[in-house]
Amino acid sequence: MENTSHKASDPLVQKDLFIYYLNKIYDGKLYLNNHLPKVIKKTKLKVLQQALEELMQDVKTQLARMDDIYKMLDTEPIEITDAPIKTIIKDACDIRNNPDLVIVNDMDIMVHMQLVEHVNIISYRMLRRLASLLNYKEIEQLMVECFDESRDDDKLFLMIADEYLGA
Repeated sequence: MENTSHKASDPLVQKDLFIYYLNKIYDGKLYLNNHLPKVIKKTKLKVLQQALEELMQDVKTQLARMDDIYKMLDTEPIEITDAPIKTIIKDACDIRNNPDLVIVNDMDIMVHMQLVEHVNIISYRMLRRLASLLNYKEIEQLMVECFDESRDDDKLFLMIADEYLGA
């Protein structure tokens, strides 16, 4: 059997990985928190506005949880300038301001918010796994809560898109 031991199994490396990925998702959440209000004002679909407002509350809750995690780990968040999630969020938050494209704008928002939630789901799953490996029980539970919220938000945006399309 092949020897699979490598540096990633080292708890110090795992902690560094945890903090690195926590920084990536935290940075994306900050960006979303700062830009989502513009999107809420521009969408024409009331149910989508309500879903985005719910998402805003979830983002604030998740940021508060991550702030607690940084305190538990005795570290500070670091901005990740190349975080791909920022590009997805930016695409979702770009307002086209073309009244002829209302349907495209609303669908664009729904699609991009689902993309954001898929990235969040994957990220929280990995962070939860790393927290488990590091025996960070309280942090693991916080990641479970963030994961559950992102999964629920994803389902909500999918349901709205289905209704919007008459599916």
